Amino acid sequence: MKTIILAFITTLCVQLSLAQETSLDIENFTFLDETEWEGELMYRNYSDFKKVTIPATLAVETRKKGLFIRFEYPAEPKANFKKLFKFDAEAQTFGGDTITEITKVAEDHWKIKTVSKGNDNDMPAEFRETYEVSKDKMVITKEVQLEGKSDSFVRNQYTFIPKN
Repeated sequence: MKTIILAFITTLCVQLSLAQETSLDIENFTFLDETEWEGELMYRNYSDFKKVTIPATLAVETRKKGLFIRFEYPAEPKANFKKLFKFDAEAQTFGGDTITEITKVAEDHWKIKTVSKGNDNDMPAEFRETYEVSKDKMVITKEVQLEGKSDSFVRNQYTFIPKN
């Protein structure tokens, strides 16, 4: 019995220390301020489900409440967009999506996972996005699970490295 109680207390202490280590705060991401990135966007075509890869760039600014990110596509400038990915620690959201996991992988290396609901190709779906950011690489992956289906697939993935 003492072993079980000791194991429970140890597990609780570890979880509490990890929870403190993985709080979402803009201060954890200041290393991204005024950075520019180059890379590519891979996406699955809606019509034939084939993978398509196009060049992409990214510019990041830290703001008081989150990351202001500008996505650009040199070959398709009409698709360019910008978005403020707000941190809301109280609501546990990032960019408006519900946070399911925050991991500090190493110093200035974070992984944020979110979930949201919406439509993919006019069908109800759950979206799972993973943002993995460090000083050397940024990968943003969107997985889709269509309602009523047990499997999921990668709808798109951005892969970036810092511009020189």
